[in-house]
Amino acid sequence: MKRNKSRNATGRKKETMRGNTRAKRNRPGGPRLISQHKLELARRRARVAEMVGEGKSVRDCEELLRSAGFQHCDHVTVAKDLKLERDRLSQTTQASTAQHRQRVLAKLMLLEDRIRARGYIPDRLLIG
Repeated sequence: MKRNKSRNATGRKKETMRGNTRAKRNRPGGPRLISQHKLELARRRARVAEMVGEGKSVRDCEELLRSAGFQHCDHVTVAKDLKLERDRLSQTTQASTAQHRQRVLAKLMLLEDRIRARGYIPDRLLIG
C-alpha cells in the first residue's frame, strides 16, 4: 500500500481495545492452552505417530483424524505433529543410546581387566 500524508510510516500491528488480536496462539507470550486442549493435542499426536507407523500417508491420517472427530487436523498440522514426534523420539533415542553405550563400555573395560589379570592375552593385543 502506498503511504500518504494520512498514514503512519510505522510498520507496527494495529492495536485494538482488547489488545493485539493478531497474537499467535500457542506461542510464548500468547494465550495459554487449557488442559483439555493439551490432552487433545497429545492424543492427536500419538494417533498420528501410530498411523504413520502403520504406513499411512499424511493425507490419509488427516482424513482418519477428521472421521474420528479430532479438531485442527488439516494436513499441515498433521505434518507438524509428525515432525515434533519424530524430533522427540530422536532426542529420546540419542539419550538412551548414550546411556547404553556407557554401560557397555564399562562392562567391556571390566572384562578386559579380568582377562589381563588372568594373563590370557598379552597387553599388546588388548584395546586401550
